[in-house]
Amino acid sequence: MIKNILLILFIILFLFMIIRFFFKYKFNKYFYTKVEKLFELSEDISNQKVNFENLKSLPGPVRKYFRYSLTDGIHYISSVRMKHEGEFKMGKDKGWVPIKGRQYYTSEPPGFVWKGDIRFASAIDSYIDGEGRLMAKAFSIFKVIDLKSDKMNEAEFMRWLTEAVLFPTALLPSRNIKWEYIDQSSAKLIYKNNGNAPECKVFFNDKNQITEFKSKRYDGEKIKTWGGIVSNYKRINNMMIPTQIEAYWEKNDKKSRYAKFSITEIDYNTTKLF
Repeated sequence: MIKNILLILFIILFLFMIIRFFFKYKFNKYFYTKVEKLFELSEDISNQKVNFENLKSLPGPVRKYFRYSLTDGIHYISSVRMKHEGEFKMGKDKGWVPIKGRQYYTSEPPGFVWKGDIRFASAIDSYIDGEGRLMAKAFSIFKVIDLKSDKMNEAEFMRWLTEAVLFPTALLPSRNIKWEYIDQSSAKLIYKNNGNAPECKVFFNDKNQITEFKSKRYDGEKIKTWGGIVSNYKRINNMMIPTQIEAYWEKNDKKSRYAKFSITEIDYNTTKLF
């Protein structure tokens, strides 16, 4: 009797593993299909070069930041691929869980695709061709989140805008990007995108590094104060970029952090997949 029960349990477990493997394959294929679409729609701007002469009209802290983070004459960044490790909170009162992720970005037009994996779930977050979407599945099988709307479009673009500090040529002044002076340690960044002009406050330290972004961002149907803290700058590809990123929601001047990522690998101007 016990042997029969164990055999049945083994068969059920074996079938579940096969089903999970199949759906994991499908979810990964969906992820790579989105990445391929991201790159298909992108424009190659890597032939353009940084010219410090074009920084003269920028606010002081912004100009100092670009002189710190970039090298005069380097090529613009068109595409990025990145891997990270870190921790993630599934909810305000939940504990931290380990997470690993892969992410791909484009500069023109703005876009990204991210896939994060924790022990029992995976999520794909994206902004492609002006459309944002967040999908999460438990065991790669059961869909637990699938968000897509005009509000998500704005929210996902704001994520791209703050993470563009990883490829700072995307933040250089252009027909769509405007910087406004606030004080010696902060400035307002405005980016015209799809008929909108979202903005965020950017903070700088005495090393001329960007340390934080703060903006309004949709969390579901509600708009809240959201931000990112960046640190541990390293020289990569003739640029100084942060390799640690934290994301938070803010209420009553209190930051509730929900993501802590450490970059383990990052490559530029490549469309090759990991």
